[in-house]
Amino acid sequence: MTDPRLALWYKPEPMADLAASRAALLVAVAASLGCSREPSRPAPPTGRSVAGRVEPSAPPRVSASPKPTADAAAPTVPSGPCPPDMVFVDAAVCVDRFETSLVDDATGRSLSPYYPVLSQYEGYLRDQKYLAKKLERAHDAGVKPPVEFPPLEDFQRSGRFVARAVSRAGVVPNGYLTRDTAAAACRVAGKRLCTAREWRTACRGSLGTKYPYGERYQRSHCNLGRGRHPSRILFGHPSASVVDPRLNLTELDGAPLLRQTGESPVCASPWGKDAVYDMVGNLDEWVDDAKGAFLGGTYSRYTAAGCDAVVSAHPPGYFDYSTGARCCAAPESSAPGDAGASYDPRGETERAERLIDERRYAEARALLASLEPRAPGEPRLAALYARAIDRDPGFAMRAREVDEASGYDAIKHLGGGSTITLRFISGERVVGAFKPAQTRGQSDYVAEIASWRLCVLLRCAFHVPRNEPVRLRERTFDALYGRVDDDKQRAYRDKNFADLAWVEEPPGERWLFGALEDWVPNLVELPIEHVHVYRRWLLVEASGGAALGGLDTPAIDAYTSKEARGSETHLRMMKKQLRGMTRAELARELSQMLAFDFLVGNWDRFSTREAYYGTNCHVADGRLVSIDNGAAFRDAPHPQSSERIALVERFSRQFVTALRGMSESVTLRRLFPEATRAEQVKFRAFWRQRAALLTRIASLEARHGSEQVLAFP
Repeated sequence: MTDPRLALWYKPEPMADLAASRAALLVAVAASLGCSREPSRPAPPTGRSVAGRVEPSAPPRVSASPKPTADAAAPTVPSGPCPPDMVFVDAAVCVDRFETSLVDDATGRSLSPYYPVLSQYEGYLRDQKYLAKKLERAHDAGVKPPVEFPPLEDFQRSGRFVARAVSRAGVVPNGYLTRDTAAAACRVAGKRLCTAREWRTACRGSLGTKYPYGERYQRSHCNLGRGRHPSRILFGHPSASVVDPRLNLTELDGAPLLRQTGESPVCASPWGKDAVYDMVGNLDEWVDDAKGAFLGGTYSRYTAAGCDAVVSAHPPGYFDYSTGARCCAAPESSAPGDAGASYDPRGETERAERLIDERRYAEARALLASLEPRAPGEPRLAALYARAIDRDPGFAMRAREVDEASGYDAIKHLGGGSTITLRFISGERVVGAFKPAQTRGQSDYVAEIASWRLCVLLRCAFHVPRNEPVRLRERTFDALYGRVDDDKQRAYRDKNFADLAWVEEPPGERWLFGALEDWVPNLVELPIEHVHVYRRWLLVEASGGAALGGLDTPAIDAYTSKEARGSETHLRMMKKQLRGMTRAELARELSQMLAFDFLVGNWDRFSTREAYYGTNCHVADGRLVSIDNGAAFRDAPHPQSSERIALVERFSRQFVTALRGMSESVTLRRLFPEATRAEQVKFRAFWRQRAALLTRIASLEARHGSEQVLAFP
């Protein structure tokens, strides 16, 4: 290329050090196109304007369905209190079932998905065709691209339309959207852009998995990383253009790179009998972020981040071929003007019953746990939750044997200090952390398993990864560990394996038992030791009795680099993983985690050395994570866990309700199936802690009132 203004770029995974150069390039591209990337300001409030950049004069139609269009797909069955084109997610928000398509609000006629939303197109088309010719000469020696410019109907070319977002199956979704254009189109539809937290919750489905289809990355399931950038197909170079109107018309091996909505049926985030489609891949999707962010990944970019994929290097006025959107809305039962309406959970409990009948127990529990804050005291929910636990063979299962045919390729060292911890490897990915039986008293794999089970029973808002009991024959363990042959692997073996606790079973075989914990990627240490950050959130007196509405600001704003180990890098990592989390949400999870530690006697959450702050408390994608519970369920409570409960005077109502509803004999059976004498002793210590905590909560309620003490959902 001879003209530096033509140096458009290929959009890889976000990198902080590319943000400035991209911004500069965007200015150059905008200048070369001769048009603005920012939508114009709203016109006077007449209810009409051009290019979808004005808010309607009528109030938002929160529960309105899109106006019918000639090519619209047939309506889908309504999902709970949501319109037919939306899915009821987490019993809290309605989310568009499909990626956004745009229509003219007055006529219902479709806007071309291959062009940005502009007030006029003549100059834009002229400049694009001029640039295309330059790019063809620069990159492909005059070879004509295989795709013609897409047609543009007269009504859109004139700019006399108002863009409205619709969600429908079997159409090409609209790319080339800025965040502001997408937000305006959602508002015209009576909806809004999703927050990042809402978007990720919807993407993970009711099971909370990293990908819409599960925990393990499957490259073919979603429309990702198709092998060739559309700009390479058009111009012979992947960084030639990201705004040419023909990019999303390109094909590879006879198949379009950009697929129609719902065309990847496996890439569906399940919510009961319903699902949200294409949240990973196809198009990136703008979310409501002041600085600009789009999520999910696009068909031309390789990423294994799944629902965690995010690009935050571009301002809200940016667009390219890959930038689409999806809308959210409040459910009808909580719409403005209807805040006092009662929630009827009967339809949702029927859905939970179906999930249980289909043996989708974890999904049923997730649904029921999300319903309880909206229907407190509803006995049917608690009964169904108990059924989803007791029928689940994976909840209280016996130790599963891991052999060389179990799908694991290797075992590798992981843990350092005072305990032995290993990694299970499948392919090139870590799939689990293995906490083996060991003679070191600091770690008990049975406590890891019981802690996960207890968190399920208490509907924890924070996350304890699933811990499964497993066992390995000595020869299997040696074979899998021996597949990694390096100095660190051998040194770890020589230093630690004398402390593994092998069990001799007939006929003379040795077995190693342990807990296999689901792997949680992208963990960042959250320095829970800095009590001053959150103390006033959890103490009634320190808060002055303030309502939780005063804690609706971002949680990350409470931290500085001083709390983040004095590191700006650590602070940025915390910001990324706390993204979208409010102080109220973090306070609820901290309250539950501290109460949980008191119940199980886990004294090891806090470190006494500042360099290790956060070592046993993590955050990942807007949720506290507890991956180390080997110090839990001791024979007697530890003084430190008893001291720390004094930090908590505000509790989660859902957590306390579940704790109060426990039966001693049933809870023992659920936590420690076929309990040994030692496990019965551990359980009795837990049960005494339960009584002590409930006594403390009752005393606080008598002093301050239930509304102040049971302050969190």
